Amino acid sequence: MLIGVSDYTHLPSVPSIKNNLSALTEVALTGLGIPHGNVHTVENPTSAAQVHEKIDLAMDAADPLSGGLFIYYAGHGWTDPRNGRLLLGLVDSNQHKAWTAMEFDRIREQVADSPVGSRLLVLDSCYSGAALDTLSAGLSSASRIEGTYVMTSSDATNASRAPRGDHFTSFSGEIIRSLTDGIQGGQPVINADALFRHVRASCQERGWPVPSRQIGRDGDHMELMVNRWGQS
Repeated sequence: MLIGVSDYTHLPSVPSIKNNLSALTEVALTGLGIPHGNVHTVENPTSAAQVHEKIDLAMDAADPLSGGLFIYYAGHGWTDPRNGRLLLGLVDSNQHKAWTAMEFDRIREQVADSPVGSRLLVLDSCYSGAALDTLSAGLSSASRIEGTYVMTSSDATNASRAPRGDHFTSFSGEIIRSLTDGIQGGQPVINADALFRHVRASCQERGWPVPSRQIGRDGDHMELMVNRWGQS
């Protein structure tokens, strides 16, 4: 499930997000091995309902026992000044009107209701680490997303990086390169935590915002794809 918002009415456009979606679609099909009919993309959604309906389709298509769920969002993000919760931008979103954005909490609740055991959520937006605050200690166990790996492009207090002119946004670009080219010196199969640690190290080395993560149950052992490093 790939969600990307590159064009906005009230916020700056982020053209590289279109490239993120295209590249990740190819990774999903050829690397992660997701059947074409099970790859659902929502580009420039104008309502949260569009996104939630596609998430439902993705969840229905996944086998509860052997399948997995991958949800990716790239776009503007900010926190609600009233409660610090993460808001994700839609085409017509206005940062001064929280009700025009998509609430990550609603996505969290939807995914938490899924019987699918393996769930990977990737959020590439400013302040995306605020999503982890809503999953951390203090919530009841029923409110958390179990069996899940959540990785975010920044923490709850920092912006993410998407320089104009770059082909990809910085965080997503590192994910795409890691899965497409492989991880040098890595294990034969890339799992969720190996991917995150490699991407985080690369971002730190470049002085970029440091990604954050949260692991539910055994989400860190979730196998993603064969490590392509060194393959011709």
